[in-house]
This record gives sequence, structure tokens and C-alpha cells, in this order.
Amino acid sequence: KVSELVAEIAAASGEQSQGITQVNTAVTDIDKVTQQNAANAEESASAAEEMSAQAEQMKAIPVVEASQ
Repeated sequence: KVSELVAEIAAASGEQSQGITQVNTAVTDIDKVTQQNAANAEESASAAEEMSAQAEQMKAIPVVEASQ
């Protein structure tokens, strides 16, 4: 009887270990995606600033209207 209980506990511990490993893998994947999202957001912000600066430069270009 005791050996059966020990075997059941060992099996449950193995299942728990597998579950913890899966959770750890998922958290690692989430962390990678979060870091990539942060990098993408930074790149987007930089591109938006550059586009804004270019738009300001374009405002300074004189507009020549065609005569009709």
C-alpha cells in the first residue's frame, strides 16, 4: 500500500514538473514577444518623428501655382 502511494506521488510530481516546464516556456515566449513589441514601438515612434520632421521641411517649400 505504501509503495503504491509513493508511486502515485512520484507520478503526480512528474506531471507537476512537466506542467511547470510548460508554464516556464510560455512565460519565456511571452517575454520575447513583449520585448519585440517594445522594439517595434520604438522604431515606429522614431519613424513618426522623422516623418513629422520631413513634413515640416516640406511646408517650407514654396508652392508655385500654374496660371490658367
